Amino acid sequence: MDRLGAMRLIVRIADLGSFTRAAADLGLSRTAASKQVKALESALGTALMTRTTRRVALTAAGEGYVERARDILWRLDEAERLAASLDPAPEGVLRVHAPPSFGQRQLCPALKPFLDAYPKLKVEMTLTDRPVDLVEEGYDMALWIDGAPPADLAARRVGETAFALVAAPAYVKAAGAPECPADLTRHRCLVNAHFSANNQWRFTRDGETATVAVDGPLTVNNVDAIREAALAGLGVAFLPAFQVAEELRTGRLWRLLPPWTGETQGIYVVYPPSRLVPAKVRLFTAFLGERLSAQLRPRDRRSLPGGPDRPSTRG
Repeated sequence: MDRLGAMRLIVRIADLGSFTRAAADLGLSRTAASKQVKALESALGTALMTRTTRRVALTAAGEGYVERARDILWRLDEAERLAASLDPAPEGVLRVHAPPSFGQRQLCPALKPFLDAYPKLKVEMTLTDRPVDLVEEGYDMALWIDGAPPADLAARRVGETAFALVAAPAYVKAAGAPECPADLTRHRCLVNAHFSANNQWRFTRDGETATVAVDGPLTVNNVDAIREAALAGLGVAFLPAFQVAEELRTGRLWRLLPPWTGETQGIYVVYPPSRLVPAKVRLFTAFLGERLSAQLRPRDRRSLPGGPDRPSTRG
């Protein structure tokens, strides 16, 4: 059992008051987090918390444990910060794997200040959509944007992105703009085989949810191809906001259904688990967390790019 990892998890649950949020914050699946808590409680021989569908509450033993664990973790973090400050500047090659669009639109433009700070370090980046074995293929780290990261990898959440419903102005002028999610059944939808489970798109608005089964002339497993098809006026696309931010800003794409927002996905750095994380991985992960978390945080409909609500052009 990873006792320190379980200790961090219990403290985070106490801080957030939510098992699910604490697991996500630490880059764990709910199943993996549950196993950690159960293993710790079994090792201690006592229950640390009570859980219902609505809330998590610490037991008396849990409150005492969290108080002492918090002090232990603070001292450990201080020791690590001291050790890191004495480390020589990282050098050599940092091998990174990332999805093509994210690497092109987010990682590469962000590299200059990091590499300026560490001139002896080089980044070797591979951009593909295929799954990789980090250890077998020699990667130091990877960017994960596909639900919860694998339980067998260490992970840190560095940002999140919302999905945006978009189409080219020419398409909207010809086909009209949907007024509600259900209207999408009458539109030509460009389906991303990688993100659209069972060809379903999910939306929320003020606590209300809507799921729509979509269909259209194109299904492809690459977000860049979907964006280009949307720009060509082929149909409506449902893409991560970072993927279309520039096109929305310049008006080459319009955002549709602005009262509704698409689902949000976490963006994680994942790397092989180790008690001693290499300085180059630790520093680049921290850099991305600072740079991307605010930049990619989902925004409400008033601040998403794309301008004011577009009127329907039907009829």
